[in-house]
Amino acid sequence: MHTNAKILPLNSSDHYLHLAEKFLSTQNTEDALTYIDLAIVIAEEKLEYICYKLKILYTLGHVNEYIRFFINHIIYLFNKLPLKDFCFFLGCYQQCNKFYSKYLRAILQECQVPSVIAEIYEDVLEDTKFNFKEMAIENFVFHEFRFALDYAELALKEYEDFDETIKEILLIKCRCLEKLQETRKCIDSYNYFLALFPDQEDAYRELGDILFLNNEMKSALLNYKKALSLTSVPNLYYLNIANCYFQLKKYKKAIKFYNLANEQKLPSIYSYIGDCYLLSNRVIMGRWYYFKAKFHRPKKEDI
Repeated sequence: MHTNAKILPLNSSDHYLHLAEKFLSTQNTEDALTYIDLAIVIAEEKLEYICYKLKILYTLGHVNEYIRFFINHIIYLFNKLPLKDFCFFLGCYQQCNKFYSKYLRAILQECQVPSVIAEIYEDVLEDTKFNFKEMAIENFVFHEFRFALDYAELALKEYEDFDETIKEILLIKCRCLEKLQETRKCIDSYNYFLALFPDQEDAYRELGDILFLNNEMKSALLNYKKALSLTSVPNLYYLNIANCYFQLKKYKKAIKFYNLANEQKLPSIYSYIGDCYLLSNRVIMGRWYYFKAKFHRPKKEDI
């Protein structure tokens, strides 16, 4: 006898899913859900099985279980699913809860999913077209950094190629995180950006500034030096590099870069050099540079 039936490996995720479907056909939902859970546990790619369970829970009206299961997997679902599919499951979640949109926004933000989806998920399901990149840029320009970050995240879901478009969106994301003072995420985002686009001088400088303010001097120094290697205006970085060496107590190197930075004979930089010498126990040189700082201060009649 010939058959076209697919033979499923025993104790595989597909086998457990097949058993779940058999139990569902006999209204045995408890055992069906047990086998769906087994399929999820052993599956290497879990997305199909998680989505299947969500659909079953919603269809069966198991509201509380759907709510818990969706929230437990919300970040995974957002990262893995196309936006429209994610919005479908979010819509089911909203039907279970009947939240006002502001509460749904708060829940999404708490779950680290773009909270603006709470306002647009119904439009997405109706195939309304959005230009998330332009929306991110516009909100950033008007200092609406949370909205800009959300739209940048949504824009990134639309692009697979690492081209100029995604470069601009990723940089907006980095800058939004800095403005929102989400420092660790910001640093991680800049590092990811620079791994993809290692010739971006401005990004190295911006990351160096963030690391410096976060007291991560060695990393800040590395980024300033990388920016220096890419720039046509090296004087932009001498002072930053000198400040890093000063904080690292490498005073000889700090003096070198302070001198490079001081083409305009600024009294503040002469004072920094004086500090370096004093901290290196070279008191006479320290006093000399303090004198130079005093000598180059603007006189009252020049102010």
